[in-house]
Amino acid sequence: MNKTLLVILSSMLVLSACGGSDKVKTEEYQFADGIKLLDLPPNLTSPNKNLVMEIPKPSQIACEKLMNANAKFELQKAQKEKAKKAEKAADTSKTEKE
Repeated sequence: MNKTLLVILSSMLVLSACGGSDKVKTEEYQFADGIKLLDLPPNLTSPNKNLVMEIPKPSQIACEKLMNANAKFELQKAQKEKAKKAEKAADTSKTEKE
């Protein structure tokens, strides 16, 4: 009987202690004028934020590789178009013969 009474009393004390602190914090901050801005040291701010997003120019080697790859792509594209035209011409001549 004493143990249960002790448990009930201690749990009531714990619950009442937790509930009382919220009211004090609410009243304390409820009438605050505003939030002060955070002062940053000058060495933490960047003078120009656009420099982070600036893309560097490609090197000469990269430009040459791109041009070679583009020339190769255009050559393959022209060969495929030529093969399609030849295939289409062969199909039309085949249908004309029939």
